[in-house]
Amino acid sequence: LPFKVLESTAGKALRIGGVAMAAGMSRNFNVYTPEELQIFADKLVNAPVYIEHVAVDSAAGKVTKCTYDATSRCLLYEAEIYDQTIADKVRNGLIQHVSVGADYDALDVVDAKVPHGLFNPELSLVAVPGIPETNVQVLEHLAAVKSGVERLEEKDLNFIAEKVASKVSEKDSAALE
Repeated sequence: LPFKVLESTAGKALRIGGVAMAAGMSRNFNVYTPEELQIFADKLVNAPVYIEHVAVDSAAGKVTKCTYDATSRCLLYEAEIYDQTIADKVRNGLIQHVSVGADYDALDVVDAKVPHGLFNPELSLVAVPGIPETNVQVLEHLAAVKSGVERLEEKDLNFIAEKVASKVSEKDSAALE
């Protein structure tokens, strides 16, 4: 799933969104349970967005919204990117994934690592994510596509209404003759 970019205008933050985490095993052998992700969702709100994980000089934005979706078993996020150079790379498809970093209270080690009590989160724009399902999408692009569809539907409805009115008018004219 590619992430989506919520397009911005020059000088404004670029709004992005997508999948931040998915329940299951990551490439680095961490197992994230649906229960842990559900609890963690609110903690990701207002977390910083970095490039390739924690470094203050790579801060590019912040997470503005995060929810757990039980159907997909994923954390869905929205964020704002304030760094225009990074925003351009996202818009141009050069950055397509995210990765979440966090501390944890406890770690069960079985055939994998199962962190519990995640806290102190950050979201990073990355080249290779630990969880392949993560993505970034420009949100304004989606809004523009949606409004284009709505305009098309309204146009079609107006066209149909005109045709119906024309047929009714023709029948009324025929009835008078």
